[in-house]
Amino acid sequence: MSVTVLPITSKLVSAPLFRVTLQPSAENGLQKPSQVMVDKAMTVMRENVGSVFGRVNPEALLEVERCLTVFLGIAK
Repeated sequence: MSVTVLPITSKLVSAPLFRVTLQPSAENGLQKPSQVMVDKAMTVMRENVGSVFGRVNPEALLEVERCLTVFLGIAK
């Protein structure tokens, strides 16, 4: 079975429509500022997905969802 993932990178770029910046916190488990790469969504086999290292807060997740709908062209 496969799942769709949005990679996270610590190489920050200025692309506010495609990248959501996350600051490190105990909750999300990040070590340095990072970005969710909405423009790099990919499908991978479930067994190739690593373990959970943290959770994204609801506000950041909403921003990821908004950027994803714009990127996919399904925004209203």
